[in-house]
Amino acid sequence: MRQRPAHPLDEHEPPTRAFARAWAQRLHEVSFVPRRLGRTIPLLEDLTDRLAAALTGDEPDPAAGHRAGTALVEAQLWSPAALRASVELIHERLRSDLGITRPGSAERLGPLLGAFTEAFAEGVRAVALTETDDLRRHERATAQRAVLRAEQQRQHALLHDQVSGLPNRHALTDHLTTIAERSDRVAVCVLNLVRFAEISDALGTDQADALLREVGLRMRDLTDTHGLYAAHLGGDEFVLVQAGTRGPDDAVKLFDLVKESLAYPWGPAASPVQLDAKGGLLERSAAGAAASELLRTAKMALTWAKSDPVGAYAMFEQHRHDADHRRHTLSRDLPGAVRGGALRLAYQPIVSLADRRVVAVEALARWRHPEHGEIAPAEFIPLAERIGLLNRLIGAQLRTAGHHALQWQRPGRPVRLNLNLSTAQLTDPSLPAIVGEALDETGFPPDLLTFEVTEESITAPQASTLAALAALGASFAVDDFGTGYSNFARLHEVSRTAVSSLKIDRSLLASSDVLLTTLVTLAHGLRLHAVAEGVETEEQAVHLRTLGYDHAQGVLFGAPTPAEDVPALL
Repeated sequence: MRQRPAHPLDEHEPPTRAFARAWAQRLHEVSFVPRRLGRTIPLLEDLTDRLAAALTGDEPDPAAGHRAGTALVEAQLWSPAALRASVELIHERLRSDLGITRPGSAERLGPLLGAFTEAFAEGVRAVALTETDDLRRHERATAQRAVLRAEQQRQHALLHDQVSGLPNRHALTDHLTTIAERSDRVAVCVLNLVRFAEISDALGTDQADALLREVGLRMRDLTDTHGLYAAHLGGDEFVLVQAGTRGPDDAVKLFDLVKESLAYPWGPAASPVQLDAKGGLLERSAAGAAASELLRTAKMALTWAKSDPVGAYAMFEQHRHDADHRRHTLSRDLPGAVRGGALRLAYQPIVSLADRRVVAVEALARWRHPEHGEIAPAEFIPLAERIGLLNRLIGAQLRTAGHHALQWQRPGRPVRLNLNLSTAQLTDPSLPAIVGEALDETGFPPDLLTFEVTEESITAPQASTLAALAALGASFAVDDFGTGYSNFARLHEVSRTAVSSLKIDRSLLASSDVLLTTLVTLAHGLRLHAVAEGVETEEQAVHLRTLGYDHAQGVLFGAPTPAEDVPALL
């Protein structure tokens, strides 16, 4: 990919021709050229085209550099000064003069120049064999020095970032490997410049590169002053490394040095840019650790820091990494578990306190993971919400529970089916269609279906979904009532048509009779059933019945149980 160069050599001359002319003029200035300038330019223009094609083609082509080096020697442009001038001109100006901006072209330039230098050296050696012994020795020594310098330049380009001039990822990997071989403790601080993308968009690419060079200079100052190692991973990510640390505090001090070095603004006084950075920190023994592992864990800590709106840095912690890994594994496996029916349902009875008859069962999702064992709903339901599986999950649960609950119905003794819905599910307009499809498939009567929702879920944003579910014939129970956001006006409004009961949270059972009686009075005043959750003893059950509670749920009446055990409870 080429664009018009920022500083063309000649506005009326093609960039390739202009570059070839500059190349020829440089050769004529530094060495003897056995041909006129006009004859040299076409040759160099052809070589320029070959080199440009190697930088912009679909695949890297270092052999193009080899062919160019050979052609230069065959044209008797074989002096060391000609090689040095050619390498410098190609390295410094080829991409900019020809407007080459293809991603990866900068990384291709090093190998291309290496092949160019190698071919030139081989050609010079071949020519030298035909010269006199004195000339051969002189030219060989000079050529070898030129080759050595070119190789040094190539190695520097391969191991350093072209924008900031700092060591790149390859050099950093070598440095970390050396520290690991010495079994030193090490602190690694991966830095991300805050708002760099925004600054780059506002100021343009050239100014963004200038900012990166400035940050590189400040990092280099730290290496000189404090004996650190600085590297540039590319873009807005930098790394500082300190060997021989004694604990995590040294990593924090390392980050403090960075913050201090970035404290003063960059740019013109009229519109200065305030620099800042987030940091991912790692401090540990490097013995036996791969360089990639050290860098990966520090970058993981950087991810934590970037997600923290307040903190400037995060220290890598193994337990936090383990938790992230667990979430990743569960999120990866959950869709397959839903598709394959690996999620099962357990049912907990809800009884009438008047006669202890089971009036409803609450379906509770369960998941046994092959690696992590039993996973609580409180863990996998939020994951399902995050990856967009909640409504597919409720559809599968309703199909399974509907088939089960149909088998438990007896004439004159209906058993309601309760299912939990989250606020996130109620914001999805497709939920009523999913529920309706599951009801049609199972034939379960919608007037026996109750969705348990939290107090937050009955606020206005979910009103249309609640109304659509109510239109299907389903009712609602307000779950964990008394612990959340109590919007009594909204509760009164929806209770007239949709809400059938208030489930008083288990944490309130130890409250005073005044509060418990107030909650019963509220429920009955709204023509709702009052349901007590978490009842564990007969004494609690009797007392709640005395206070006027209608229904209760808890281990006293039955723990969550598989479907095949439910008939015994009925």
